[in-house]
Amino acid sequence: MDNPALPHVLFTTADLIEMDDQRTRSLYGAPVGVPVSMVDCLIRQAVYGDEGVAAAEWVKRAREQSLAAAQQWAQERRDIQRAAFDVLFPDGLRSPALTAAEVRAAAHRLVAEPDPRSAP
Repeated sequence: MDNPALPHVLFTTADLIEMDDQRTRSLYGAPVGVPVSMVDCLIRQAVYGDEGVAAAEWVKRAREQSLAAAQQWAQERRDIQRAAFDVLFPDGLRSPALTAAEVRAAAHRLVAEPDPRSAP
């Protein structure tokens, strides 16, 4: 696994899927389902958290460190977001929708997967 934050992002995404599932159950009496495009939005939310907080963090890094540091931080977030999407949806938008349980299973597989760089 290239990024140790990836399992956390996937677990958080699974929690967000569950919350959306509960919301739609209470509104419509049944889950509506979470399409790939919505999961992409949930992955972004898992990576960045609240948009205002993420923007404030970028500004803080730019002020206290440098513009390059803020841009690097943002690029790392984009890389994590892309990696999470690629793990969950290897066929891109043509991939089937996933449940929270399936997203958690993917996160557990990443946690259990040995790092190939640590092999002798």
